[in-house]
Amino acid sequence: MAMNANGYLVYHMAAVGIVYDTQTQTQKFFFGHDDDIISLAMHPDKDIIATGQVASIKDKKPKICIWSSKTLELLAVLEGFHTRGVSCLGFSKDGNFLGTVGQDDKHSIAVYDWKKKSLVASSPGNNNETVCLRWSSMEPTSFATCGKNHVKFWTLSGKTLTGKDGIFRKSKTQTILCMLWTKTKGELLTGCYDGSIYQWVNGEVVNAFKAHQYMVYYLENSSKGFLSGGKDGINFWSNYKTPTVKPDSSVSTDGHCVRTMVYREKENLIFVGTKDNDIIQINSGKVSQIVGGHFNELWALATHPNQSIFATGGKDHTVRLWDCGKKQQLSGTSLGEEKSASSLAFSPDGKILAVGTETGEIIFLETEGLKEVKTLKERKDKIDDLKFSPDGKFLAAGTHAGLIDIYFQVENWKLIGTCKGHTSWISHLDWSADSKVIQSDSGDYEHIFWDIEDTSQITKSTITRDIKWDTWTCVLGWPVKGIWPPGSDGTDVNAGSTSRDKKYFATADDFGTLKIFKYPVDMKAEARVLSGHSSHVTNVRWTVNDTHVITTGGNDRSVMQWTTNGSGNVVQGTFKESPMKKMMSLPRTPRSPSSLGTPRDTPRDTPRSNLNFEEVLGKLGNLSGEESTQVSNILKDTRKENIQRLLIEFSESPDKAEEVAAQIKALLS
Repeated sequence: MAMNANGYLVYHMAAVGIVYDTQTQTQKFFFGHDDDIISLAMHPDKDIIATGQVASIKDKKPKICIWSSKTLELLAVLEGFHTRGVSCLGFSKDGNFLGTVGQDDKHSIAVYDWKKKSLVASSPGNNNETVCLRWSSMEPTSFATCGKNHVKFWTLSGKTLTGKDGIFRKSKTQTILCMLWTKTKGELLTGCYDGSIYQWVNGEVVNAFKAHQYMVYYLENSSKGFLSGGKDGINFWSNYKTPTVKPDSSVSTDGHCVRTMVYREKENLIFVGTKDNDIIQINSGKVSQIVGGHFNELWALATHPNQSIFATGGKDHTVRLWDCGKKQQLSGTSLGEEKSASSLAFSPDGKILAVGTETGEIIFLETEGLKEVKTLKERKDKIDDLKFSPDGKFLAAGTHAGLIDIYFQVENWKLIGTCKGHTSWISHLDWSADSKVIQSDSGDYEHIFWDIEDTSQITKSTITRDIKWDTWTCVLGWPVKGIWPPGSDGTDVNAGSTSRDKKYFATADDFGTLKIFKYPVDMKAEARVLSGHSSHVTNVRWTVNDTHVITTGGNDRSVMQWTTNGSGNVVQGTFKESPMKKMMSLPRTPRSPSSLGTPRDTPRDTPRSNLNFEEVLGKLGNLSGEESTQVSNILKDTRKENIQRLLIEFSESPDKAEEVAAQIKALLS
């Protein structure tokens, strides 16, 4: 995190660079990256920013973007040398050079003349992980790197980069987490794993003193000395010449663990990026949160039925309520260390928020204040989806055991029935507008309709084809058959949702994108594709009046609010990135190279169906012998999923034989 000359905070989240005006509570976004940003540095001019990312699945090479925090203009792209990712960045004192550290096995070091977009020099780094790079405050051609059990001092001479290992002398050799060059004497200070700070002169430790009870995560200059930050708060230092030195003063962070900070000395303001993905402001000792975020993967999302607010929940054991208009977090609550939110649903009147957990509870919270009012515990399996019926009398809970439980409000949410028939976990479900029928998807790609009166399956297409649905969040079914990309294996689309006016359908996928289709979605439908997430997008919902679309991220742990033109008409390019406050999480701990492209954590079973597809194909007709042979061959290889979906649709709706055949012909062509 940094602060530019305008006094705006600059940080990153997912694949987005963020410039945040704390006064107007608005954000501007830089979208030059195509995967997780894991490093950031500010130029001495307090405008230019460098951000480095992990290698994208598409390009295989990580890139570094140089851009203006005032105009968001892309100034340069540096790529080609590093592999896996660029974990550390730093501009030289004169701003001419950019030092970088890669995530390869040698943690290679590179120095660029960024204006010329040219590599000046490079060298292997250290076999151990390197976490920080800082240029000397006195010498424009000297810098240091640090990490696990090492500090290394580097000198650039022409096109030669020379490194020298730091000498710990009598001090403990340990992991070094952060560094700071003092402004006056050009000495190096390093924050250590055990809470100590080491003072270095001429490449050797000359003094060590205990600064914090736990790890020292960040060091920041001041006019009188420096600040240090950790789990136990922030300390101010002016004298650090003896092992028994004590801080001049300390500031509490109210339990927040400091990971990065910006000190505005004249205003006595400290902005702190925390371990839990918040940004807090400390004003003369008073702590306030200005940006909040989840600090673990999140899948649960629900939008309020008649207000511009929404709720999110995840594996950080919290549920949070957000206001789209104010662009801020309204409230939050902890479910306890043993409970994580896996699904959310608002009651039709918006007064109750139901929370499904990974351990099988259904917790009812009052929307205002998120106070718990009731808990149901009928299952030990995760609650994968929750939906209230439109009339408010029922609550349907889709479980990881493949069951859909129906609870009755009139009898204090008593379990009155269970829909049984799926052979895998329930991924999505929806109610009909008259609250009499449910449709559901499962992890093995079954799409089933249920009569709620007796919880029986409905198998006749003549009954289901004309049903009006309150929502459509299922990713299977005739109206959404075109959302699946070519070659999809059935796991690529994690969630979907119709707009409130039923004109559009939004999808969240494993490629980090939000897609908007016209609804219903035919096989040749084109989508507007919007990028920002750097990992799989786990959920998507439209807000009241279709003014916003909300998406949640998996590994990037982010919440994004997208603004429409007010009518939901986003296909014609009217989507824009909205200013946000307290919506986006801070940068998390960088992913290791082995975790790149991590798939969704919810298990997907092997694609299956009880149908004999060859038999259904024989009944379909409307295809030539050659076309039938082509389809039969496709059913035997990895391209079979799209054909299988169409045959499933035909088996459910035989009267659509001609349309199904036409869609298959289109696929074959």
